[in-house]
Amino acid sequence: MDESDPPDDGELEFSLEDQRQYEILRTAIEDALINVLATIVMLSLAFGLFVVGAQIAIEGDEMLLLIGGAVVLVACYIAAMALDLLPASLTP
Repeated sequence: MDESDPPDDGELEFSLEDQRQYEILRTAIEDALINVLATIVMLSLAFGLFVVGAQIAIEGDEMLLLIGGAVVLVACYIAAMALDLLPASLTP
């Protein structure tokens, strides 16, 4: 170590460009994790609605069959939204 070097105090020095790259990477990872979490929640909701709709439809009455079918269709719509399968004109 040369006498003119500053003493090492254990801190790392980052340039402004390094800080920007870190923030961009951190934001991208954070956004990706939020998207994955939202997809999991939406698919769980869709699966639950699908099961409930199927149970309602199986009960027997004609009106219950229509209600169960509507719930199953809503569940399929939510699952398609979660997986980004819908065209842009059908998404809110």
